[in-house]
Amino acid sequence: MKKIVLCIPRGCGLNDILCRVGFSLEYCQKYNRTLIIDTRIAGLWDDFSNYFIKNNDDLDIIERADNQTLKQLNLLSCYPNERQGKIEFIYYDFYCNQKTNHIKNSFIRKTTLFLELFRLYISVPNTSIYQKLLLIFDSIKFKKSKNILANNDSCDADVILHHQSGGGVTSLNTLKFFKFTKDLKEHLLEKMQECGDDYFAIHVRNTDYKSNYKAYFDTIKDIVAGKKLLICSDDVEAINYAKFFFDTADVFSFSHIEKRDGKPLHKSSWNKTPDEKKRINYDMFVDLVCLANAQKLFIIPLLEGNYLSFEVPKGSFSGFSLLAKGLHENKDILSALLSE
Repeated sequence: MKKIVLCIPRGCGLNDILCRVGFSLEYCQKYNRTLIIDTRIAGLWDDFSNYFIKNNDDLDIIERADNQTLKQLNLLSCYPNERQGKIEFIYYDFYCNQKTNHIKNSFIRKTTLFLELFRLYISVPNTSIYQKLLLIFDSIKFKKSKNILANNDSCDADVILHHQSGGGVTSLNTLKFFKFTKDLKEHLLEKMQECGDDYFAIHVRNTDYKSNYKAYFDTIKDIVAGKKLLICSDDVEAINYAKFFFDTADVFSFSHIEKRDGKPLHKSSWNKTPDEKKRINYDMFVDLVCLANAQKLFIIPLLEGNYLSFEVPKGSFSGFSLLAKGLHENKDILSALLSE
């Protein structure tokens, strides 16, 4: 059996997912491994294969994993070795954390997390209570291991588990290996036709990360006057403000955005139904391709500062904004994604 890289992006948005898949694919091609992609606990909260398929049958890529896949991989040697035989525990850990991360008090949160994990792990077969407790404490203290993929180190393990987040601009290159599924492509082409060919577009990120979009709108009001103007954002208030402020433009939007108490789209769908996840993801891809296909695209820089212990320097942009900009400047990649 060919050795494997199992890519399970961790709680991140589309741009980061594509970057993680790209790192994994590059490693697989160098060391002759099969890539398995599992995005059930990242921003899609769904199978990668419901949105993307590889564009070349020679690519050794499996676009989805299920619980049966994980059971089979548990029989193989794994890096990092603390996950060997219990890869699926990543999901237990993640969902337990999602259920408890709203608790402000650290002691209460950790206690609740322990009880949630114990409730799940008590059903693990063929293990003593002592072993179950060890598994729980391993999960609570689990930290990121050395990133073999980024360091380009070889590894003897049958399965390399790549379970991280982190973005950049490599996402655009990753898209060169995929195209949209038939159903998604048809939906996107319909929305692109509604946009027409002569429109401008703006993307605003303003939930967990903040931007001074009102000041930016002031600088472009005269530029967009008289134009069809697509507004895309994770913040319903930014969309509503754009429709009010750009009174000399024909402002429109597609996404059905709800108020989410400052949470970005990719952090808000983990507990949705499959149909709700699909609708939210389809809306996201509509925004992406329609931003990219605009005659002129405006992306708004983030305000510098510390967000959730992550430092955002001056002049930074959201990963989704950069991905849209990259596709806007590389229409050949966008066309390939929409190809037969």
